Amino acid sequence: IELQEAVDSEAKIYGLWPYFKEEPVDVWRWPDFNWADFNATTLLLIWHRHRRRLTPGVLDKVVEAIRRAAICIRRRNVDLNYTNIAIKGTFVTISAAEVTCDAGLLGYALDRLEKLRDTVESAGAFAEYNSPTYAAVSLAGLHAMETYVRDERARPLVMQLITRFWMEVAERFHPETRELAGPHARAYRRSLRAAPDLLGSLIEKASRGAVRYESVSGREAMGALPACVMNVEVPAEVVTM
Repeated sequence: IELQEAVDSEAKIYGLWPYFKEEPVDVWRWPDFNWADFNATTLLLIWHRHRRRLTPGVLDKVVEAIRRAAICIRRRNVDLNYTNIAIKGTFVTISAAEVTCDAGLLGYALDRLEKLRDTVESAGAFAEYNSPTYAAVSLAGLHAMETYVRDERARPLVMQLITRFWMEVAERFHPETRELAGPHARAYRRSLRAAPDLLGSLIEKASRGAVRYESVSGREAMGALPACVMNVEVPAEVVTM
């Protein structure tokens, strides 16, 4: 939290984090604005799951950091075809609005969620499709919304997106090899068996254990942790495909 840019609330980088402590955001030549989405998601998972274990002072700092990140995300207002960040940022802004009781932010977030649904529906697919890397980020963001967002206007939209995304994964999943068949969008990694990471963990939970990957350790195991702290409920027709 101490590394987050928190000086000038009107600055574009307000609410953003650096990659390295030695290179603060205000001197970073090419800031990575996705860092607001990723770090705020982690802070929100901490708030939702562990806030009762935090001291009041630390809890206040967590909430303020979430609020600043949501401001950064709203100000950036990423193109909704940037699928994984569009989803993560929508979770952050909706959940941050609920945590801080910010009606204006909630209105923005709900409008963004509806536009995201409409963008996907009009195209007939997510812009980032069948990616072993980014499907995990997108599904984790959608299931974070399913697990922690309480606004009743958001939940039907979230479930529509979850259903469509899991249908895309199921249609391209090859049970014998436990791989996603191509073509891929922004794949980076092509093999789920070689690096099951977060997507493999989500598929295991969604399949109720029918699909299993070999255990992993170290960095890959850490990457799978978000799947452990959220619901992964999918439509029955997806599980049986």
